Amino acid sequence: GSWVFDNASSYPNSTFHGVDIAEMYPKDTSAYPNVKFSQVNIVNGLPFESNSFDFIHLRFLVQYLTEDEWDNKVLKELIRVLKPGGYLEIMV
Repeated sequence: GSWVFDNASSYPNSTFHGVDIAEMYPKDTSAYPNVKFSQVNIVNGLPFESNSFDFIHLRFLVQYLTEDEWDNKVLKELIRVLKPGGYLEIMV
């Protein structure tokens, strides 16, 4: 959540969607009207339309996925929701 909040403060005209498999994000985001959080298992897909995001930042996830999940599900799903010409940043 801290990455989302830091960037939401720096870029108030952008919208930030935080996604986590665990319900460990702040419930009250009223101080940040450009922030939304969802509890989602990315292996089962993302609840966003195709070509929704200009930038996707992913961290602390790769080591928890099997090679099959990463290659056949997660990476394809990230590319699906990323706009053409968008950026995908993966941190391990």
